[in-house]
Amino acid sequence: MLERYGRYLWPETELWVTEDQLWQRFCRQVALPMLASRGVLKETLKAGQRLGIFALGQLADEKADRNQRDSYIGLFLKEEMPYNVPPPGPALAGHARGAIPPFA
Repeated sequence: MLERYGRYLWPETELWVTEDQLWQRFCRQVALPMLASRGVLKETLKAGQRLGIFALGQLADEKADRNQRDSYIGLFLKEEMPYNVPPPGPALAGHARGAIPPFA
């Protein structure tokens, strides 16, 4: 989906994007496909995270620097998110294009 709709979903100028921003884009931009529910978006985000397309994380504080790994309660890339981690929500941030330093 990123290959086909990336410029509408996640412009190159944005290092991170929240789930809420993505949902609003799907709801408002006619160039994007209609999703049956927000749950579809959440499942798609989790699938992309497991494939290593981007990382998912929950910010510890909304004012935290989103480009710093320590700003997240958890940051997951290519791994199953534990059940005790809150599901993706408005505070979720996805990173790609090297915005977060690589995992050791």
